[in-house]
Amino acid sequence: MGTHADILASGARFTLGYAEMLAKGIDAKIASSKPVGHDGKLIDCNHPLFLYGHLGLYHARVCDALNLPAPDGIRAPQGWEELFKAGAPCHHDPERTKYPAWDTVWQHYHRSAQLAIEVMAQAHDAQLVAITADESRRARFPFVGSMINFLLLGHPMMHLGQISTWRRCVGLPSAM
Repeated sequence: MGTHADILASGARFTLGYAEMLAKGIDAKIASSKPVGHDGKLIDCNHPLFLYGHLGLYHARVCDALNLPAPDGIRAPQGWEELFKAGAPCHHDPERTKYPAWDTVWQHYHRSAQLAIEVMAQAHDAQLVAITADESRRARFPFVGSMINFLLLGHPMMHLGQISTWRRCVGLPSAM
């Protein structure tokens, strides 16, 4: 019989696999560019570099929620919080004067996701069904497992859908 962690891990691995499919074929030269609409104007959407950078901020919160030490490489590099936090503007930056290199952002996202899944997969059911300690998040995520479910599945899928649309807007094929 599987545990809560097994259930979450299988979904999180599927989500990471989808992120990998979406990243394939993205040229570093356009990863930080917004697409151009039929009217010749930029479409106001988030580009993959911004989205993977944003998602890479949240993997360490899995460790925090479980009250476990964060493994090396799971926390985003210094300065990324301001660039990629919720509410930060996504800049059209084809010359990458504002953002780190595509490979750097992708590698951090991918590695930190793997680490978060590994940490979470070791959690005991009692940890995952525990009441969320942070009162400000408890109404939305009453249990530690519900917060982790959002961090590793719901939140990424919201933003991966944006990358899927961005791919189509720049002429890339469906990832699936």
